[in-house]
Amino acid sequence: MRDQGDAEADALMERIFQSGTLDAVSQTLRKLVENDDIPVTEMRPEIREYLQDAGRLPPWVDHDKLNQASAIFDIHGLQIVMMLLGASLPTLYAARKGAQVLVMTDRMVNYTLLQRRIVETAQFVMDVTDFGAFQPDGSGIVAVQKVRLIHATIRHLIRFDPKWKDQWDNEWGIPINQVDLAGTMLSFSTTVLQCMERSSIILTAQEKEAYLHLWKVIGYLLGIEEALMPRDYADSVDLMDTTLKLNHEASAAGQLLTKVLVKFLDDRIPFLHLVHHRCDATLGGASCGGYSGAAEIPLDDLGVSTSARGVAVRGHIPARTPAGGAFQPPL
Repeated sequence: MRDQGDAEADALMERIFQSGTLDAVSQTLRKLVENDDIPVTEMRPEIREYLQDAGRLPPWVDHDKLNQASAIFDIHGLQIVMMLLGASLPTLYAARKGAQVLVMTDRMVNYTLLQRRIVETAQFVMDVTDFGAFQPDGSGIVAVQKVRLIHATIRHLIRFDPKWKDQWDNEWGIPINQVDLAGTMLSFSTTVLQCMERSSIILTAQEKEAYLHLWKVIGYLLGIEEALMPRDYADSVDLMDTTLKLNHEASAAGQLLTKVLVKFLDDRIPFLHLVHHRCDATLGGASCGGYSGAAEIPLDDLGVSTSARGVAVRGHIPARTPAGGAFQPPL
């Protein structure tokens, strides 16, 4: 499904670009992305209609599971953010075809802009894991809608803007396609849960299903086809393994992205060295493979040991934030 993007959002973006100048379109999208609350009354009619339709939760949503997932983040938020930075992002960079769009957008390879990108990622995770995030007045739906429209904008520009189109190899598939979107969902959910399992952070089977359910809801709102959704946690592990085998291989883009990320983490978050990345054959394809295979960075430089399992969080890292309080990442 590398030839499939997001039909609903892509159709909207095509109508927007056909009906206005690039400057006008950019101003509209910038207003949408930069405001904490989407100013619906100021949006064009087609955008208002889209936001209403695309903001509907899936019929299978379970709000009890969403609340349970929020409670998990409330307790383990710091560790989860560290695992996202230390395993989930490198997993994405290790996908040769999927990494190309990140290099083309120039946001991840410019070191001065990398900090903003990481902060945005952390903020997105906090928005969607907040209690009540997917209630009508919650932060989650708005956060996901913004990301979905950004994805559609990038796909349109790469496919139709000569400045971008000439750089794109059709062998990579459509930018930010269904395979890449599903891989991102799995890396932010299953990879994190695997890391927690291997780091003495014990979650019950019910808690794992709840955290995965949260990301399935996010995936649904991002336009991921339900055929690519895992049935349960065990199925998500199988899907992640398949994703790693099919998509992960060394690339100049993946190496560059990971090296810049490592430099940023070393400069900005020195205590990340307290997080020792360890992997076996299962997790190795996800985190260690992202470093050694795709980035060609010595594992010792990252505190990685292949002799043990998992990602262990050590030292005096607080395990809990105040109940119901906002988790603040060290960025």
